[in-house]
Amino acid sequence: MFKINDFVFYRGRLSQYDKSTAQILRFENFNENPRIFLLSLIDKNQYWADYSEINIIEVTENHLLQLGFNKESTNLRSNFVFRNVIISKIAIYIDVDNLNFLFFSGFCVGDFKNPHLDVSKYIENGKFLFQKFYFDYPKINTINELFQFLKEIDFSFNSENVLLG
Repeated sequence: MFKINDFVFYRGRLSQYDKSTAQILRFENFNENPRIFLLSLIDKNQYWADYSEINIIEVTENHLLQLGFNKESTNLRSNFVFRNVIISKIAIYIDVDNLNFLFFSGFCVGDFKNPHLDVSKYIENGKFLFQKFYFDYPKINTINELFQFLKEIDFSFNSENVLLG
């Protein structure tokens, strides 16, 4: 789930903060227990952490605004736009082929301002194909997914400014 250089929330016993933003420096085993060595972005200290002491950082509107995206709203939907990149999220009520549920996409690369998204193309044999949906609209729900996507399109940013700004 995590790799070296990923960013996480650290909630460990040594942290002076309720939730410290940290970067993973390395993984090791300590007495046969996997441990993570972290660098706190807040106090610049380094900590050993157990996996139970870290969490993902979910993308927020503030992160996108810190990156320079502009929020464009229409009706109940918002898009975040920077040059030719559009990031948005949607809730879709699915009532097709005996499927009846509400799906929250989280942030994705794509434009969901059109309220008439054809969900039938993501349904096969009575199941919603999440992988197919996220192939068409890549998910960037975590800060690490967002940063990876931005690096792939050569988008220049300072990760510490985004996380702490």
